[in-house]
Amino acid sequence: MGTTACNSGRHSSDDEDPVPTVLPKSPTPDVESSDYDSEDNVPLAQLQKKKSIVWKKVASPVVLMPFEEPHGPSIPIYLHKVFLTLFTEDIVDDIVFQTNLSVSLGAYLQENKIYGCGTVRTNRKFLPSDISEDTILRRGETGWRQATSGILYTKWKDQSCISLLSN
Repeated sequence: MGTTACNSGRHSSDDEDPVPTVLPKSPTPDVESSDYDSEDNVPLAQLQKKKSIVWKKVASPVVLMPFEEPHGPSIPIYLHKVFLTLFTEDIVDDIVFQTNLSVSLGAYLQENKIYGCGTVRTNRKFLPSDISEDTILRRGETGWRQATSGILYTKWKDQSCISLLSN
């Protein structure tokens, strides 16, 4: 079974005049003029000429793949538990750096004598709500709260606020 491919070239049997491959030089356009393309100073009318399209058969097989909706199991909600059950013995007394850390994961790491540090999203559960708002902090300022368990939540303002969690 063959497929079709597109070729924008012309044949000698075409009745039309061939399009020149080199565009004629044009005067430098006015900046305010809309008849010229600003990138390469070519009149837009020359760029908009339509070229004929010739279709040809190509002798290559086509493989049709039906689209299937994903129907497997989704990612577990507590994916960090899978990681910790596999690697907990290997990382005791080490430091774990993680993005999108959660308070519950920080507490779990602390209970297992694993030090953790990483960024945290501000909409996570169990984060202190009395820390300064993003709009109140000026660039370079920080706000922080520490729980009695030793977990530290820090918010630092650069161009936007960056929230960190450490145990």
